[in-house]
Amino acid sequence: MRYYDFFFIKVQKNFYNLSLFRILYVISLLFETVCFTETIFGWINGFLIFWAFFIFLHILFNEPYKLKIENRTEIIVFILLSILTSFVNFSSNFLMNLITSFHNFMCIFFFLGMYKNTSKEKIKKEMKFMLNFFLYFSILFSLGGFYSIFLSKTNDYPYRIGIYENRFFGISTNPNQAGLVSVISIFSCDLLNDLNCKNKVNRFISILCVFINIITLFLTDSNASFVFLISYLGVKMLYETFSKYEKIKDIKFIRETFFVFISLVVMISSSFLLRASCQIFVSKFLSKAECKTLTTVNNIEEEEIVETKLGRGNHEISSGRIQLLKQGLKLSKIHPLIGIGRENLPYYGKIYLNGGLAFPSKHQDLHNIYMSLIVSYGWIGFILFIIFILKNIRKIISEIFTQTHSKKSKILSKFLSIIISYFAYGTFEIGIMSGMFLPDILIWVFFGYALSFSDQD
Repeated sequence: MRYYDFFFIKVQKNFYNLSLFRILYVISLLFETVCFTETIFGWINGFLIFWAFFIFLHILFNEPYKLKIENRTEIIVFILLSILTSFVNFSSNFLMNLITSFHNFMCIFFFLGMYKNTSKEKIKKEMKFMLNFFLYFSILFSLGGFYSIFLSKTNDYPYRIGIYENRFFGISTNPNQAGLVSVISIFSCDLLNDLNCKNKVNRFISILCVFINIITLFLTDSNASFVFLISYLGVKMLYETFSKYEKIKDIKFIRETFFVFISLVVMISSSFLLRASCQIFVSKFLSKAECKTLTTVNNIEEEEIVETKLGRGNHEISSGRIQLLKQGLKLSKIHPLIGIGRENLPYYGKIYLNGGLAFPSKHQDLHNIYMSLIVSYGWIGFILFIIFILKNIRKIISEIFTQTHSKKSKILSKFLSIIISYFAYGTFEIGIMSGMFLPDILIWVFFGYALSFSDQD
């Protein structure tokens, strides 16, 4: 066989490899959160969506069984509704609305539906690879961010690096993205400790990962990512309490559940205090470092005090999200049943809202996944989507409590904690069905792994 024939066969074999596609797409979205590589990986993502279309055609015409996920009726009707919405609102962003509908399809059938279209062995390898990649990527991402603090003081860059407007951007495009990457890597460490029976993650690497990512999370001052982590710990604690008892009526169980809630309140309060302390400590350290640098470089005998402050101080607690919620309610009245289409948010915002959507940017959003779903796909779409999600969560919960004391149940409980916590996180941030972004795809990655794991014997 000639070399180029072998190469062609190899490419052809991997062209429809869904596991390979998922890995490349998630990695590409991760690198899109890095300010230096955002543009190039934005183009790569476009190419990957184009590739996904060919995979879709292959699945549709050659292997239709790959579309047979459980509870698919609701989600297929939802996707058809989103296409209908694109035609009803034809005059604005028609093509982008169709692409977003296709991306929604891809999320459901390529990612969540992996347990139906990929072998269990392949998914296990993919899962371990991705969790390890999150872990090591986040360590380099955070360390690069810490180094960028000193770079931003001495050089001009076309990016917001280091500290900007009292928030830690690091080398990320947005502090909220940096916070999200940190939280996901902490979850990955936790999962890998249970998944890797033979090759456990090096204890030093695990501790380093958790430590520097908690610092990164504190410095970004991302409330949504903070809620994500706290919710995860809370759901985990509740599971640990539930799993000890066979009968919920046990008085000891009720007492322990009460202590769990008290512990959660204490944990949340102390976490906020710890975050504030961390921000103050780093602010003072950077202020002193800046002062010494100025004295050395400019040969000034008296020190010039240049204060660095981290944290948003006494800002409005919702960070403008209440205003966005009110604007979303107005937009939801345009087409209450079928919505206006995700890509029409900025367009209709300019028409129906005085001054347009609050906080204009290149990726305008309502920063609330529930309101975004209602506005984009109407109440019909919202209800269909929630039914689909609840049915899949029910499948995972059912599997957890049929094997309560098993290792499988423990791992599934961690996946469930991530999924439930994500929907708490989504109350404050861009996310599910919001577009082709990292927060949008992550839930489907973990949902797919959870359903795959629940399907295993």
